[in-house]
Amino acid sequence: MEQFVKPTIVVSKCLEFEHCRYDGSMISDLFVRKLKDYVNFIPLCPEMEIGLPSPRQALGIMETDQDEVLIFSQTGEPITEQMVTYANDKMEELKKIEVDGFILKSRSPSCGIKDVKIYKTYGKSSSLPRKTKGFFG
Repeated sequence: MEQFVKPTIVVSKCLEFEHCRYDGSMISDLFVRKLKDYVNFIPLCPEMEIGLPSPRQALGIMETDQDEVLIFSQTGEPITEQMVTYANDKMEELKKIEVDGFILKSRSPSCGIKDVKIYKTYGKSSSLPRKTKGFFG
């Protein structure tokens, strides 16, 4: 009889694993919960892994003349460099193991893969009509 080899999946830690979102919450996710017995999960939270606490000020992506930047949404303080460094280092680390897939939090400025809002400025600002990907996603 063949032995089932559990796939290795990187998952956003806020999905069923830890209260690590900006507001201190965790997201209940039935899909992830059902997979827990069948998958080797590697939970991660890029925001906490660059040293941010939970709860914390929300992050957002703001468009500048040159590029998109990751900022604290209320103060506009940029943390792009820290997140880009983390993302590059983490991807190099993940290349050394066999990762079969990713389950990442949608619309997250760090983990989203296609549906993250872009803002004109920090503070109370409307989003632009187009969307982008998160800095880790």
